[in-house]
Amino acid sequence: MSNASWKEFERRVARDLGGQRRGADTGGVRGGKTDIIHPFFGVECKLLGRVGLADILNACVQAELNSEPHQIPIAVVKKKHGRMDDCVVAMRYNVWREWYGPALDEEREEDASE
Repeated sequence: MSNASWKEFERRVARDLGGQRRGADTGGVRGGKTDIIHPFFGVECKLLGRVGLADILNACVQAELNSEPHQIPIAVVKKKHGRMDDCVVAMRYNVWREWYGPALDEEREEDASE
């Protein structure tokens, strides 16, 4: 896989999300930074020849570790030579619950009491 392929993938994701590709500036106090500079999302991009669940989970964990506390960590995973529309945007269930679960639980309780 050429360097140009994954770099172009990161550029496309950055453009689509309204962010900017970070490039080679990945070193940080915690050992890494997200692939995309974005105010709301901590984005990890993966362009892979073969995509499995373990690859997606690893990308999600990497996004979690490298995101700032105010950023929603997401992994954008694409199969090499696949269509952009077939990319997967993923986060682990426990992280999704941290960001969205309590609000949904409160809404459900309000609906049940009516």
